[in-house]
Amino acid sequence: MYETALHLHVSAVVISLALFSFRFALTLKGSDVLQRKWLKITPHVVDTVLLATAIWLLTISSMVNLVSVFRRFCCSCLASICCKLER
Repeated sequence: MYETALHLHVSAVVISLALFSFRFALTLKGSDVLQRKWLKITPHVVDTVLLATAIWLLTISSMVNLVSVFRRFCCSCLASICCKLER
């Protein structure tokens, strides 16, 4: 269960970084492709998956009783994401 959540989370991180780089390249190029609907929706879906799997990993880690440093790191990441979303 932990491995599944971790694999899904890391995959979402890779997809998020790839999409960010792709959109950045399109912005530099001044392409009209940025106006496509899938490029506007997909990053939100991927970020939702990232947040959900982070919460899932925190839940699992409290059950498995992983190192408290890892839990504090994840909590601080979630807190920074929540603060970013409030802006």
